[in-house]
This record gives sequence, C-alpha cells and structure tokens, in this order.
Amino acid sequence: KLNYDYENWKFQTFYNLLDLDVTAEGDDNERSIVNNVFDMEFQHVFYPWEKHIITWGGNYRFNEVVSHEIIGNDETENLFSLFVQDQYRMLDDMTLTAGVRFDSHPLMGIHISPRASVVYEPWQGHIFRASVARAFRNPSFVESYLDLIIEEPPVTVVALGDDDLDAEEITSFEIGYQTRLLDNRLEFKVDTFYNILDEIIEFSKSDDAPPATILLEYFNAGKAIAYGGEISVVYKVVPWLSAYANYSYQELEARDDSVQF
Repeated sequence: KLNYDYENWKFQTFYNLLDLDVTAEGDDNERSIVNNVFDMEFQHVFYPWEKHIITWGGNYRFNEVVSHEIIGNDETENLFSLFVQDQYRMLDDMTLTAGVRFDSHPLMGIHISPRASVVYEPWQGHIFRASVARAFRNPSFVESYLDLIIEEPPVTVVALGDDDLDAEEITSFEIGYQTRLLDNRLEFKVDTFYNILDEIIEFSKSDDAPPATILLEYFNAGKAIAYGGEISVVYKVVPWLSAYANYSYQELEARDDSVQF
C-alpha cells in the first residue's frame, strides 16, 4: 500500500493477493482460488467560492479471480468511478453537503449514487443531522460466475452464479442528534434510520433441478425495508475512566415472498 499527499491532493494505491485452498463440507476435493486486486485512487479539495468546499476524485480497480474448480473460467473486472461533493456553509449554524458518485461495472453498466445531508447546530453543543442517500452493491465474482459441482452419490449438488443479476440497491434516510453536557463530561447521541432495499441477492435451492440433483442458484429476490435506531451515552467519570451505555434496535421486513432473513 502506498499513500502520497501533496497540498490539496491525495493519492493512494495498493495491491492485494489472496491464494486459498478450500474444501467443501462432505467433499474431499480441494479447490483453489486466487484473487488479484490492484487499486488506484486520487482526491482533490479546493475552495472555488466563499463558504464552499469542493472535493472530487476518482478510482480504478483491477480485479481478477482464477479458480477453474469454483467459477469455471478466469474472470477479470475493470472498475472505474468518479465522485464530486460540495460542502456549503449556508449559515453560521448550518452546513449542507451534497454529492454524487458515478460507477462503471462491466456487467452492471453505470450506476449513479447521489447523497445529501444537513447539519444544524442551533445552540452550542447541540447538533442535529439529517441525510438521504442512494447506493448499490454489485454482485460478487461468486454470485456472478459460480460453477461448482459436488458429487455426493446418489445426489449431485450443483451451485451456479448468474451473470445477469442486477445490483442490490439501497435508499437510506437518517436523522440524528448529539450533545455534550456537564463541561463535556457527558456525551449523548441518538440516531434513527429507514432503509429501502431492492434487488436483494439470495442463494437458495431451485425447483427446476433434474432428478437426483440439488440445484442451488443466486437470484434477485426483491424488496425489503430495514429501520431502527441507536441511543448511546458516554460519561467521563475521571480523566482516566469513562462509563458507556448503548442500546440498538433494528427491524427487517421482507416485501417479497422470496426475500429470506
């Protein structure tokens, strides 16, 4: 990994090699998988107008998987992305941040991910935050290209990926509040969220398998929602001792029968 900073520019690059030998439960055959990842990223910050901070940048990632026993063929991906963000101090006690990211994927095409947030501090030490964002997750190599056959007489297990899968999508809404009291010895935070998930990728048994065959496939199951919140309190008893309490709640609800949690 290499990082380099120059004035308002940041550059980062890394290379990662993963070489594994795996054995499926009930299968004596050892299967290898090799994953090469090369990544480059840059970011630049500038101040074109008063009260505006613009951040922009890009990323390139080369991803290769070699595993004839698991995905059938050698597969590669060239992934590109660009992003831009404007942080605008509208008022002395309010900041608006808006941005957008463009991602290119060889199977999924181009995805656009917008986001926006507002931070409001009407009184010193009392901060309110609200945000909305849209994001996605591309199918992994395994989800797209899995091609695995395990012979377990009298049954054959076949696990398949699907290169026609759609990317998972999420639209998220968040509201939060935080404050510091008692000369900053007490910190209190509360956050809530509501997420709409779509094109959820599931892996399950297919009903279309031939006799004596168990067919497992990846597919886009549909929609779901997730909502919840978190409350946390931190109290600094003495400079070297703090007490912490936290409560989190999350609920998941499937909106399509094929979505399983």
